[in-house]
Amino acid sequence: ATVLLEDIPNLVANEMFDENGDVSRIIPALQNLAGSCKNLIMVTGNIFADGNDYDPETQEYMRLLSEVNAAAAQIADCGVEVVYTIPVPFKGELPCA
Repeated sequence: ATVLLEDIPNLVANEMFDENGDVSRIIPALQNLAGSCKNLIMVTGNIFADGNDYDPETQEYMRLLSEVNAAAAQIADCGVEVVYTIPVPFKGELPCA
């Protein structure tokens, strides 16, 4: 099966800000999901480029999101950044071009 995980920033926020949430379970869950399906498409977002200073809670969210994004990129066979609708591969080869 092919699974679409949309979207990692919301997943991190849900785990971080829910009273029963646990961010440490996200990466093992991604690894488990990747191992249990034929294709896993993970969608994340870039919230790191504006250069503004944020309060400590937001900075912690950004740090956790960057860790999850890095783990997702390690799990992935192929990585693509979409810039103004243009796919820019950064890891592996695109399965369809």
